Amino acid sequence: MSYHCLVTRGTGNPIAAAFLSHAIEDAEVAKAIKVGLEAQRISVFMFESDLAYGHSIWETVRRKIETSDYFLVVLSRSALSSEAVAREIGLALELRSTRATPIVIGVISRELSAMRIQLRQFDDGTLQPKHLDFGELRSFSEWHDGTALIEFGRSLQPCVRFVTTTNDTSSRELFLRSEPCLLQLFPELCPTDYVKRIWAWLEECEAPGSRWEDVFGVMELDQQPVGILYTSVPKEGRFAFGNYFGIVDGSRHLDRARLLVENCRPRVHEVNPVVRGIVFEAEVPDLSFLEGIAANPEKQRLYEVADQARLKRSLRALARLAIYQRYGARTLIDAKGQLLPIPTPSQRGSFLDDPLSAHLLMYYPWESDDAGFSTADLDSLFHFVYDELYGDAYGDGSEMGFPGYREYVARLRSKYVEKIRGLATIGRAKLSRDLKLLLVEADLKGPGVDL
Repeated sequence: MSYHCLVTRGTGNPIAAAFLSHAIEDAEVAKAIKVGLEAQRISVFMFESDLAYGHSIWETVRRKIETSDYFLVVLSRSALSSEAVAREIGLALELRSTRATPIVIGVISRELSAMRIQLRQFDDGTLQPKHLDFGELRSFSEWHDGTALIEFGRSLQPCVRFVTTTNDTSSRELFLRSEPCLLQLFPELCPTDYVKRIWAWLEECEAPGSRWEDVFGVMELDQQPVGILYTSVPKEGRFAFGNYFGIVDGSRHLDRARLLVENCRPRVHEVNPVVRGIVFEAEVPDLSFLEGIAANPEKQRLYEVADQARLKRSLRALARLAIYQRYGARTLIDAKGQLLPIPTPSQRGSFLDDPLSAHLLMYYPWESDDAGFSTADLDSLFHFVYDELYGDAYGDGSEMGFPGYREYVARLRSKYVEKIRGLATIGRAKLSRDLKLLLVEADLKGPGVDL
């Protein structure tokens, strides 16, 4: 069976968000639904009570729909003939064409002979040649029943489920259901066989005598995957490795990333109770390139930078580093707080001929008082990453492995450790004020940074 749990957090904090679309005539019904769902920690926006004074209605509506997990429609004759409702549904479906949220659900206020509505363009209200039949979607009709409304609210809360065994049908279905989410988060995997590799590694971990157990957790909203955490946990040792972790765009609010990590933590400790934190890789920001742009008095015109691909890639890596550090993750730095990227081993059979790349080695401690790393701790960390993690994944004993690979990564580790011995520590990288302002400029004036 696929192990699962509801995501929980401190009492009173919203853990999911909904936009409540309705005709003016159904305001009282909408208010009852809002009160009932918010008691279940679902934040609900309805414009009568939540539109800030002086703000544009349509701009606010757009922003709220874009940042909601659910799009709820109070269905009535008035709603089916409402231009505003048709425009709001049009935007919700437009968003769903490219991402997981918002999830559209109908709330039936009274019996209807038909539940089809012709869609409208959100921006100008023009009719579209499309209809949406709510009879084909999930709907809820017992809004006036307090117990049913409570259960409906609970069903909207995010849930974390785990692939527990490759021999179980429900685990296999969960893994397959999560594949589009994984590829949306990591599009670089699309042209590779990495999804098959992950399943192969999950199978390997179930073999007798395996030193590893993989934890593959999926955060879902209404059985719609919106987040992935895939980590490899050694049955002995103090570190786990985060292979892939992310929350899809539109579902990153409400501290969702931390919630996913914390819900996976007990599962990790079931495998190995002494794991002190998760080690993971991050892209290296091109700081010299970005510092040069930041020093330019014309930096506010970022769209004029000639190499836009390099700019977006560097801003993305910098933004991710800043976010990771904000949530307590640390990385390898020198005494001045400068980044110390580590060499990335090739993961192909041609490893001896492949050029080396580099990445940041990040560490997320489970406990906030984890007081840093001694030289012995760093040696243990490098041994875990190179000799155990890469060595076991691609060494001779693995189904995905290559002859001579262990010796290859051991040489990389030895050479790098010799180079940085006495210089490296685990801590917060220092980012200049100009770089932080550059991220603000990019957020406000573009280019958009796709995390």
